[in-house]
Amino acid sequence: MKYKLSTIEVSPESPFDNDALNRQPSAEAILSLINQLDAPFVLGIDSPWGTGKTTFVKMLKSVFEKDGFRCLYFNAWETDFSDDPLISFVGEFKNLILSVESQDTNPTYNKVKRITSTLVKRGVPLVARIATHGLLDLDSGAEKALADTASESAVNLVDAYLEEKELLQQFRSDLLDFVSQKDDEQKETIVIFVDELDRCRPTYAIELLERIKHLFNIEKIVFVLSLDKSQLGISLGAVYGQGMNSDEYLRRFIDLEFSLPLIQPNVFTKHLVEKFNFKKTLKNNSEVRRVIEVFTTLSDLFNLTLRTREQCFTRMAVSFSLKKEKDDFAGPIIALLTIIKVGNLEWYNSYLSGNMTARNLFEKLQEIDSQNELRFSSIGAYIFAILSYTKNPKRSTLSNDYTQYKHKISNKTNEEIKNSSESEFAKSFINAYDGLRNSTRNWNLNDIRGRIELASRFN
Repeated sequence: MKYKLSTIEVSPESPFDNDALNRQPSAEAILSLINQLDAPFVLGIDSPWGTGKTTFVKMLKSVFEKDGFRCLYFNAWETDFSDDPLISFVGEFKNLILSVESQDTNPTYNKVKRITSTLVKRGVPLVARIATHGLLDLDSGAEKALADTASESAVNLVDAYLEEKELLQQFRSDLLDFVSQKDDEQKETIVIFVDELDRCRPTYAIELLERIKHLFNIEKIVFVLSLDKSQLGISLGAVYGQGMNSDEYLRRFIDLEFSLPLIQPNVFTKHLVEKFNFKKTLKNNSEVRRVIEVFTTLSDLFNLTLRTREQCFTRMAVSFSLKKEKDDFAGPIIALLTIIKVGNLEWYNSYLSGNMTARNLFEKLQEIDSQNELRFSSIGAYIFAILSYTKNPKRSTLSNDYTQYKHKISNKTNEEIKNSSESEFAKSFINAYDGLRNSTRNWNLNDIRGRIELASRFN
């Protein structure tokens, strides 16, 4: 049994072989856009945290490389231990630089190491530290200018400004020359993917955006930023104050935004079932189908992110593994209670402690069901049946909810006959409840709760 999804493998030749979210059309649309660009450009890919942006960016990188672009992947979150994003870029640029020059001599990269060591120790100003990329060929005169600029004795601020401006122009010129160094089969444009920007320290994220905008604003360099704008806005507020307009601020750095399409939840749940090998874990195809229906419906109801849904599957896998040899897996019940525990812990505890009846909990779920997925639907009837049966799982007894619905169907009033939806819901509930009675052993609710609680300790 699997307890964690392995990282999705992205094949350089077939990047979408393991794509469960139908992201290929989005990648092809972005490729078409970048192919038409000549000017410097920054594209933002906006999607909430936990929706698979990192996997998409890696797929996108493979698509671009197949099309002849030179690409660099930069994980901002993994490098925000550095004092300055430019320092982190030094290491990440290494492979890109070595791809166009001799592996034996690699003069550009050796220059990177030498200048980085020198300039960082001196604590030179921002523009001078651009040279840490190693793409600025500093002669002795330039080094002296840097030293003078950094020195406390530099009193002529106008001259210092002009010197820094000249160095910036030289940097961009040399960077453009480097971009032009390519194989015949390669395109001139370099695409730099910056991932996990919204997870960085606020100051680091802002500095990185500023470096991209002010230092790399040259032809043939395109940045693709993967971010969650809402989270990045919180980071900006932490630095500039909660009253700032984060959208307006980000427009200074991002030329165009692309929002990833919404994911079909049912498709993603089926993907998780397959990857966690639940088809072998659960007792039959009917139980697999019911787990998918219950899990998807309730995850949507609580608006769980993809990452949270995956974490729920991990907890379910642990719960299944803790069953006794003769126990029923009780897959749909474990799926239902796992989601409710994550979605609303108070409801979960009240239901299991006896302070909330099955009907009370189902009514609570209906209150947050803006799409009316539960009311009068077969999946809603099944979820209600699970809640009712779980409290009274012995075949020899029936829950009060079952008795009431049975009585209502057999003694219909004229008004109830008119309300066919209510009647159909009652029939679906009874059929679902009878199915649980006929297909399961007696469940021990305390045992099921214990397994879920233990699984929840694994984060």
